[in-house]
Amino acid sequence: MAYGRILYGEELVFLEGSGLRGVQSVDTRFDIPFEPIAFGGNRFESAILKDSKPTTSFGIDSLIVNSGELDPIVGMPLWDSPISGVLHAQADPLEGDPGPAPINDWSFTSGYILNYSSSCTVAEVATTSCEIRVFGDVHNVRPDNLFPETGKVDASNQFINIAKAGDITLINVTGQDSNRVQSYNYNLTINRLDVDKLGGNYRNHIHDIIYPIEVELSFVIDVDDIEAPLLSGLLCNPDLDDITIQLGDCSIPDSGPIRSFIVENPILVAMEETVSIGDALQAQLTYKSYIGDVNNLATLIT
Repeated sequence: MAYGRILYGEELVFLEGSGLRGVQSVDTRFDIPFEPIAFGGNRFESAILKDSKPTTSFGIDSLIVNSGELDPIVGMPLWDSPISGVLHAQADPLEGDPGPAPINDWSFTSGYILNYSSSCTVAEVATTSCEIRVFGDVHNVRPDNLFPETGKVDASNQFINIAKAGDITLINVTGQDSNRVQSYNYNLTINRLDVDKLGGNYRNHIHDIIYPIEVELSFVIDVDDIEAPLLSGLLCNPDLDDITIQLGDCSIPDSGPIRSFIVENPILVAMEETVSIGDALQAQLTYKSYIGDVNNLATLIT
């Protein structure tokens, strides 16, 4: 700890008893939906909870680490299950302070994934982001079963890769071999149903999913020979083969992809081309897919 700040070496993030690698930031937000109430004869009476109960959101941003393992979110997977987690930060005692070291542990057992995304640009490090909504209590306590010693990250078995030309590969896209991929953005959105029941103060079916689940992939390429599709063809016959985008390390031959992101039955929804004097012609293509079964998500990220 330095001047009361908690440093990165003193912070740990666990989901389902496994430490997350490459964590860069954690954002915690409490939402308490109070709204004022007024009625005849009074300008203002009081404030009450309206439409919903208090909830907590955790946003976790991480670097993709080349360790040969998936992070717990996609490696277990945890798309349709309540997630337990601990966000732990403990600093060393301040010099001259006889008191105990400050501890800030946020633990929960009823979190659900609302959003998961990954992005990368050539000459940068690939990243992932995840939003978890907690529909139960969040405690400032660290249960030992959620924070096991066996789940701590082994720092000796993780490598950070800066994406080089050739590290981002497209599969099943016209012109994939002759047009150079510069960046990608992959996003999963899982909307969930908020259901209450009489006689209870806790949601009964918080895991219910509002289908379909939307998957979106956009990528930017330097254009050599790509042709714009006919709009009529996209409207009348939008079905395409599954698209895969792979993040690898071209400096290690035959090493295989670090991560693969798949879009099943994609629909091309947007295409934009831009060019400036002295720059290469670039095109950004956006595809969407709609998933009708949450269990299919386990096969989309490997």
